[in-house]
Amino acid sequence: MGEAACHPDVLYVGDEAEKQALLLGEPERFFTTPAYDGLPLVMLRLDEVDRDRLEELITDAWRMRAPDTLAGDLDAAADQPGTDPR
Repeated sequence: MGEAACHPDVLYVGDEAEKQALLLGEPERFFTTPAYDGLPLVMLRLDEVDRDRLEELITDAWRMRAPDTLAGDLDAAADQPGTDPR
């Protein structure tokens, strides 16, 4: 299946090292195009990622961009027993 037919989404990854790790380590899930060269973004084949992995990827991307106070709020909620910070 070609990239255009796979219903991709774009994911922020933080830096070039993380981008390359995803592209090389999980090519069935992640790819890029020349339009994203030099940017900390990868394209993600949503059909190839389960819910838990997608949650991890989105949370990691959010943490890299969120203000420290918001990230701290998420951490505090996760530390409370019986709560789900999502």
